[in-house]
Amino acid sequence: MIKRRLFLTPRARQILTMCVLGLLSYALLIYTGVLGSRSKPPTIITYVTSNAAAKRNLNATLSLLRQSDATLNLRLAVVDKDAHLFGMSASEALQRRPEALQLCRTSATIVIGDSLPKARHVLSALAAGLCTEPRRIVIELYTRFDYGVAEPDLPSYNALIRDLIARRPGNLVWASTTIFEMESMRQKLGVAPPYVLLRPLGVSEQDVDPGSIAITDPRVGLNPALDRSIYSVFIPGEENLDHVTGFSGIPRHVLRMKCYVEFPAKVGGYDVVERLANGVPLVVPSARLMEDLAKQGRHRTFQHFPALYEISERTGKPWHAYVDYYDPNIAPYVHYVDSLDEIVSMIEENSMKAALEFDRERNVRERAPRFFRGSEWRGQVLQKWQQILDLL
Repeated sequence: MIKRRLFLTPRARQILTMCVLGLLSYALLIYTGVLGSRSKPPTIITYVTSNAAAKRNLNATLSLLRQSDATLNLRLAVVDKDAHLFGMSASEALQRRPEALQLCRTSATIVIGDSLPKARHVLSALAAGLCTEPRRIVIELYTRFDYGVAEPDLPSYNALIRDLIARRPGNLVWASTTIFEMESMRQKLGVAPPYVLLRPLGVSEQDVDPGSIAITDPRVGLNPALDRSIYSVFIPGEENLDHVTGFSGIPRHVLRMKCYVEFPAKVGGYDVVERLANGVPLVVPSARLMEDLAKQGRHRTFQHFPALYEISERTGKPWHAYVDYYDPNIAPYVHYVDSLDEIVSMIEENSMKAALEFDRERNVRERAPRFFRGSEWRGQVLQKWQQILDLL
């Protein structure tokens, strides 16, 4: 028999060799887990929250963690069907236990964000020793731990939280976006768990390049959702105001204005860090002015003074130590005012010269983004998330 040899031109041999090497390389990538999900299935992180800022924050966190470690295959699954439910009752939690157990079976990690009672069905299953599958169940407090729980149901809810604190399930991690949340729990229950202070990253829907937006508007931004007795002081200069209604994220036109005046309605959270991380010159009443307005009954949207005074009396620290707007890390980037007249003057000085001069000395527009997007703030936040998600 005559054997025939396959004749290939040099060019054909080169192409064939490249194809074979390509296939071998692809097979090696799949085998080592760099490509394909067969060797490394995604880690499902179930996020129980209906807060848009919280979702944006955790999405950005996971994205940055993936950028720092290409082997991480993290997938976020948001559960927010209870957007309008804040105080789940004990009977409803029991009725929804099958739903909770399904979450436990299908999640590598469960993060409970925003309002804790929304996840009462998961908490009660955990207390009963039935939610052991997730490596981590992270409670990320943002609003009061008992927010929305009806008065008749409060004793059983408080007993559940005390039980979880005492039991210390091995997969449970407590975290809070503010110091106030845990101190509020301690004040009401007489006990609070060890926890991780998990500050917001400071990401917004429209993150901008620091310094890329020029100041073109001499007006002052102001949220008009104020007590009438405060807002009436600013009415004479109303044409020099831009009514920015409770924004989350940073509308670009706010960055074009001279400054943004904010009378805090909350103890802290995502908004203040988002504004500063994007270089918004933030004007806030000093702690003294805030207290004076509250005593005069003129700033009723800030409803936390009774609780803050109780915590202050117990700890010996001033009330503003528990409010993010006066946090030592945040204070260097905030313009504080001691009187409403100072804000009136800002409004009246409606010229481009005044707008350009306003932040020249403190330079918050450039300094704040460098700090809140840098390793001192954002790097530490990411490291804490790595720890509590058990990724290190």
